[in-house]
Amino acid sequence: METNQSTQLEYYEIPICSNYKLDARKKYKTDIDTQIYSGRKIFTNEKVVFKLKNKKYRDSNYIYKEFKVYAGLRGIKRIPKCSGVCSQGIYNILIIEQLGPSLKELLQEVDGKFTLATTLKVCMQVLDIIEKIHEKGFVLRYIKPGNMVIGLEENKDYIYLIDFEIAERYIQYGKHIPYEENIEVKGNRNYISINTHSGKAISRRDDIESLGYNLIYFMKGKLPWSHLNSGHDIMQAKMDITMDKLCEGLPEEFKEFIEYAKKLEFTEKPDYEYLKNLLKKVAEKNGIDVDKVKYDWVIKMEEKEKENKKGEKDSLKEDEKVKEEKEKADELGNEKEKEMNEKDLTNDNATKSI
Repeated sequence: METNQSTQLEYYEIPICSNYKLDARKKYKTDIDTQIYSGRKIFTNEKVVFKLKNKKYRDSNYIYKEFKVYAGLRGIKRIPKCSGVCSQGIYNILIIEQLGPSLKELLQEVDGKFTLATTLKVCMQVLDIIEKIHEKGFVLRYIKPGNMVIGLEENKDYIYLIDFEIAERYIQYGKHIPYEENIEVKGNRNYISINTHSGKAISRRDDIESLGYNLIYFMKGKLPWSHLNSGHDIMQAKMDITMDKLCEGLPEEFKEFIEYAKKLEFTEKPDYEYLKNLLKKVAEKNGIDVDKVKYDWVIKMEEKEKENKKGEKDSLKEDEKVKEEKEKADELGNEKEKEMNEKDLTNDNATKSI
């Protein structure tokens, strides 16, 4: 049996870059040009993820660019380890550490919204990672729930950032890049800054504004422009909406967060401590100890486990009840049978006496 299982596993495993094997059964994402699979390192069985881009598409070389970004971000704790990059067949392939599900997936498990406590815990961590990325001389361009993932095992309480194929250096040759316009617009239109929509060169301020939109999305489960498809229409919606309307029903500090981001100059360094303190202020006002917060998806999972255990207990109780009733019925049946036998015996004796 073990031999058959081993043969079957090998049938599904495809050698990648000589040191790895891709598990063809475990596909996580398929776009027109990108596929995501999980697999392992052959000699250590270390779990990894393969990001494949078809060479026939123009952006397939982003894989090599992303590898360079990962190399530049090395040393940041909440960035996954990038093991290598290679070309094989019709694909360029990036190999990175395997992590847990994205916040986009986890939002679906909790009815599409996060509580204030989970939102604060997530965004405080992400802001800290963004600050460290900026210190390394890079900007993300934008951030979205699909690019925030949770760690595994002992790191399951931590948020990681992934997907850096369109990240850029804002520090080149020791200087901030010059201001430019008519830059190609890249990134998810729902979360990019207004300046990015307008084709202005990317800088640190755009990452902060993008994170602000995530704050709104986590709490409301949507953005006012989520239903729009055109990039131009989304930009116009962002420009037209007032901050009061955008942040309606949310802590006033969220409004201050986004307003601050929009006022930043192109080369200006964000005041990360000020932004962190805004979030801390919200936590204090609402009696939230962020360090002790359980994520919404963890609470949901625990509730399901309790329900399952309760269901199992109820099932056991029901089985016991059925068993007891059966035993009682058997006892009653036996007593009746005994009475009938005794009655028959009495009748037999009476007949013999006659």
